[in-house]
Amino acid sequence: MSGIKLGWFNAWFGLIWIFLFFPSLRFFLDYEGFLKHSFSKETVNYIAFEVKRDSSEMKIVTNAGTYLCFNKKSINAITAKCNSSKSIDIWFDKESRIVVDLKVDEEYIIERSKIELVLYFIGLLISTCMICLSLFLVVKTNGWGTYELMEKHMKNTPLR
Repeated sequence: MSGIKLGWFNAWFGLIWIFLFFPSLRFFLDYEGFLKHSFSKETVNYIAFEVKRDSSEMKIVTNAGTYLCFNKKSINAITAKCNSSKSIDIWFDKESRIVVDLKVDEEYIIERSKIELVLYFIGLLISTCMICLSLFLVVKTNGWGTYELMEKHMKNTPLR
């Protein structure tokens, strides 16, 4: 094992994965918190829809402005649930005004796609592994984070 070197990998640098870990964890455990951190919210009372013929785009016209939605699978659910509701929370990207999700009667309408779930799960899995590895290296090397120092430390320390 003396030939194994981590070289570029420093355990402290590995802790940068925390920036991927928390949003990924929030996506699964606290979806509204994830939305609050990344997107803007507008509560509206009036809503009307303009859907293109091929259902590729939907304009949502409200008393707060016009928003765009490109989710073909959720168009029927959006039009059905939004017409019967009193107040609707629209989560959208502030720059492009593209709708991320709609909350009607404490329920989110737009279903999360499989690719979205898979990508956030992979991000959560990889970031968790990298954080655990980084913490392991920091602890084992007394804060230095390289395998050579871990080997040196192991040779100089009597077994417990």
